[in-house]
Amino acid sequence: MVVSQQSARALAAKWGPKLQRCPQYLGIQLTVTDAKNIPIFAQRLLEGNCDLAYMSPYYYVVYHQESGYKVTALKI
Repeated sequence: MVVSQQSARALAAKWGPKLQRCPQYLGIQLTVTDAKNIPIFAQRLLEGNCDLAYMSPYYYVVYHQESGYKVTALKI
């Protein structure tokens, strides 16, 4: 899940090519989802609704303890 700071079209343009390379580098296929707004994004994080989340450092600091997400660096 990606934090919703851009339009769906901009997110698709940015993340589409990266996701196409995931099977090659990670051995898995990923799909992008977004939320209509920041509160919905935050709620999904707290509920643990995604396997991988891209967010700002601020959101990581705020939500990592409750959600269990850990920082991982991927170059795809």
